[in-house]
Amino acid sequence: MNVYSTIIVIAFLCVILTHSTSKFKGVHWVKNSNKWMVRFNAGKKIYYGGCFNDEMEAVKKVNQICNHLDITQMNPEFNGIPKQKESVKKKMSKYEGVYWNTQHGKWYAQIYVKNESKKFGGYFHDEHEAAKRVNQLCKELGITAKNPEITGMPNLQNQTKKNTSQYKGVSYDKKTTQWHVRIYSKGNQRQSGGRFNDELDAAKRVNQLCEELNIPLKNPALNAIPKQQYQKREKNISI
Repeated sequence: MNVYSTIIVIAFLCVILTHSTSKFKGVHWVKNSNKWMVRFNAGKKIYYGGCFNDEMEAVKKVNQICNHLDITQMNPEFNGIPKQKESVKKKMSKYEGVYWNTQHGKWYAQIYVKNESKKFGGYFHDEHEAAKRVNQLCKELGITAKNPEITGMPNLQNQTKKNTSQYKGVSYDKKTTQWHVRIYSKGNQRQSGGRFNDELDAAKRVNQLCEELNIPLKNPALNAIPKQQYQKREKNISI
């Protein structure tokens, strides 16, 4: 070990002995678990590398993930492979737009569209099905597929539906297990646009209803027409 490396190691030991905030990129202290967590942004995606008892091991893990992503190491002054047994691993998907939710124990589909807004695609037991759902969202939103190597439609029976919608004018009806379209027009009159099995189709119907009422679109990122077969038609209601 040369003089420069020795100085770095000594400085590192001083840091961990004096306080619990890391000076290294991608490493954070978690008070509840008393561990060092690996978490950083690369592009528009958040990457997790687990939690470590040793800060240096967390630093190595950051660099290891950088190598895997083929990007510049965040802490190039440190090398080596982390001791995996000290890490509490978090699942990471190989597919773009697919993430692991530890609380639910499921994969979920989520992509970014114009103006950095998030579009949620639901929870899945199977990672591959979540990747299909990401591509389906891309197609419906008119953008390039995030995972072009994946083909086919997602098995929605594999999906765990979210009971609150991310779209304006769309709400979930527990009794019918469908998405309900309802907006307020000029004069504060409530207008109903039907019920849908698919949340995104319900959001498209909201926009369609806005056009019919000549009011601004509630979900301007969506511009496609809903699949009518998903809708159970009902008369507009004015109150």
